[in-house]
Amino acid sequence: MTRIVPGILLALLTGPAHADPAAAANAAVPSSHRSILRFELKTHKRSFGSFDAVVPAGWSYDDATFTYSPPKEHLPPKDERIGFSTIRIWTTCAGTCADKDWSAIIEKKVQEYRDKGYTIERDETPATGQRLVVSKHADKRIYARFFSKEGGGRYFLCEAEIDRFAQAAEPAFVAACAGLKIHDWK
Repeated sequence: MTRIVPGILLALLTGPAHADPAAAANAAVPSSHRSILRFELKTHKRSFGSFDAVVPAGWSYDDATFTYSPPKEHLPPKDERIGFSTIRIWTTCAGTCADKDWSAIIEKKVQEYRDKGYTIERDETPATGQRLVVSKHADKRIYARFFSKEGGGRYFLCEAEIDRFAQAAEPAFVAACAGLKIHDWK
């Protein structure tokens, strides 16, 4: 039952009533996290493509790893076990930037999760050119949403890593990754 509720919540949050993807993510933030977690839409313009990503407001961005992490002032006090998360948005050509069998390349990335000891809990195709994979290992879950298109020279990935104490916020990160909008697939 607990797995069904986040799925229903996500369906409600990403429907037409929530055309603003940041609003959808913010609506899914649990009350236990509202003081430290709020999402905003950020535009990324790169030589390899441009996209809008829904990311936690105030989190620092590392250009080398394409990862947003919470600043120390956003981390909970040690006695509050509300968890830790990161969100990474990146893209790759997987070699040369030309049309490829993206499903086979994305399958290799999913296999990397398995090779690292992750158990795949969900693996589905929510829309054409998208693949959703939820994997679990020890105290962590990774929510990965892959985006590809026929004729595209690359694929995009939104990957949220959530520890066991932050699982209450998982629907917010799910909605954030679902809100990735790619403008340019260069």
